[in-house]
Amino acid sequence: MNSSTNPDYLRHHQYRETGNLQARMDLHGQYSTSAEPFWVWVFDRMDLAPDAEILEVGGGVGGFWLANAERIPPGWRVTMSDLSAGMVEAARTNLADLPQIVDFLEADVRALPFPDASFDAVMANFMLYHLPDRRPAIAELARVLRPGGRLFAATNGSAHLREIRNLEARFRIETLFGATSSAQAFGLQNGAAQLEADFAEVTVERHEDSLRVPSADPIIAHIRSKLTDRAAAASKLEAVRTHLERLIGEQGSFVVTKASGLFTAVRR
Repeated sequence: MNSSTNPDYLRHHQYRETGNLQARMDLHGQYSTSAEPFWVWVFDRMDLAPDAEILEVGGGVGGFWLANAERIPPGWRVTMSDLSAGMVEAARTNLADLPQIVDFLEADVRALPFPDASFDAVMANFMLYHLPDRRPAIAELARVLRPGGRLFAATNGSAHLREIRNLEARFRIETLFGATSSAQAFGLQNGAAQLEADFAEVTVERHEDSLRVPSADPIIAHIRSKLTDRAAAASKLEAVRTHLERLIGEQGSFVVTKASGLFTAVRR
């Protein structure tokens, strides 16, 4: 089990506070080239009833709902959950003014504290790849959905952020996912096969986007947010900075591939 699939490490270190996640969110929020932000694009695909009851697992700081705050139907009722108490408290603060968010709780997706058929929709965005064994979690997501209810699960493809991963490999920097991409665990290429045991009509859509970053700092912050040993990587990060500053000086920016998308699956 590497750090990215160790629940104790994720709960007590990587996601204990919001800083690591925020650094990654900032990179995408500030430097994406798409005219349609990813969370807005996802919301547009959630064709739910005006009185839908929704559960989000691994909801982090509530970024999806913040991005769509003025678009949430007044009749929706949303339960926010995350493995990390720190993320839950951050979400509670960030979403305090949204009456549609009715509950916040610390919960493990592998053992959700809800009766069968509790929700019309479940969201599991950029989190299933953190699980060492996804079968129990996917079964739980299906269990708490009503028949015909839908799962929305965002994830990445194998090319996602490959230029940054190439830097990490070139300078031998060990990060959260080790030498692998998160997409190898649950990605756009292999996620459907993992969902089909419990869900029908599994479809995937890809969001077209890239990053164009004009300075080294956001890339360094992104890499630093994934480090398991910051002290050991300090000199390597300075070497990355020097390399990036030379590239950006020559090219004007550092362009990074994005490959993200959304699975939609219907509860059998």
